[in-house]
Amino acid sequence: MRQLLEQIRPAEEWIESLLQNAAEGRPIDSDDDNMDYYNSLQTSYAYRYVVCQNGDFDLAKKHNNEFPQFRTGGKWSGPANPRHAPI
Repeated sequence: MRQLLEQIRPAEEWIESLLQNAAEGRPIDSDDDNMDYYNSLQTSYAYRYVVCQNGDFDLAKKHNNEFPQFRTGGKWSGPANPRHAPI
């Protein structure tokens, strides 16, 4: 049992750090794979446009090829102008 606890301690520390950073509004460290995942989430929810500062749309194209069901993105189902949504 002690060995198992020693093995999972680094993961526990990473999770605690992640949660603390998120709670305090600080950036969270991510590796390239995590950033690709986060960016692919953006492409799956994009309805009209995907924007890239350097014009590199390879990840968006790859995502669209792998998941064609997300090509149309999510549609807003709330009020026409979310700023004027009823409270």
